[in-house]
Amino acid sequence: MNILKDLKRKGGLVKLDEDKIINKIIEKHSQKEEVKEFSRLTEIGLYDFEKNFIDMHLNIPKKILNLGCGAGREAIALAKRGYTTFGFDLSPNMVFESAKKF
Repeated sequence: MNILKDLKRKGGLVKLDEDKIINKIIEKHSQKEEVKEFSRLTEIGLYDFEKNFIDMHLNIPKKILNLGCGAGREAIALAKRGYTTFGFDLSPNMVFESAKKF
């Protein structure tokens, strides 16, 4: 409740430091343990709800841009289904890990 009062007092606007947020994300997702965990998740492939959505709404051949691709869980699974995938992630370590699996 105090947060709402503070927001009202400041005119309802909160200034975010986007550079600081992005740098924190890059730092976290570049750590060896984090990359290892995301890499392990690529073995899972797509979750059932993702498969259902794709089957209902997408037709092959399609090109898919995977923003925040991490170590490639979705991109790799989609490529196995015949899609052309392009992955982008702020963490170079994650992108490198993903590229090793293609």
